Amino acid sequence: MISGVMGRSSRGDDGGWGINPNWIVDKVIQETQTNYARVNITNCILRELLKDDPLEKVWIRLAERLNSVAHQRNIIVHSEWAWSEDAPEGIIQLCSDEKHKFWIESDFADVFSRTKSLETDIHAFMREVLIAIHDRRVTRFVTPEMIVKSDAGRD
Repeated sequence: MISGVMGRSSRGDDGGWGINPNWIVDKVIQETQTNYARVNITNCILRELLKDDPLEKVWIRLAERLNSVAHQRNIIVHSEWAWSEDAPEGIIQLCSDEKHKFWIESDFADVFSRTKSLETDIHAFMREVLIAIHDRRVTRFVTPEMIVKSDAGRD
């Protein structure tokens, strides 16, 4: 996301956006090992880029949701799990404090649903950031050459 915002963008006749990611930012994010660190890097850049713009508050709320979903994802991916014939309708998360948690299908579906909803909202947010850059409402760290015209020659 941040690589696209800091790269070049163009707007097509259909109102869609094309981005050419900034390769340096792209490599930094790819080489960052944890989702938490990626969110922190993105947060630092976007908070500065969007300073004093209403989109800054939108990003703050998205970042909170992103951290929450990332936390839930990490629980699912990094936990040890067990199954019991006594409770075949779910699986047991083995916790180090001996307070094991029972998960059923809807628990996983809820995390997936929140993840998909967040993905949709992040895409909408990115579109709004690109519009703000294109309309020159957000100009911090953005140079005019980062915004290119579409092939049809319209903004």
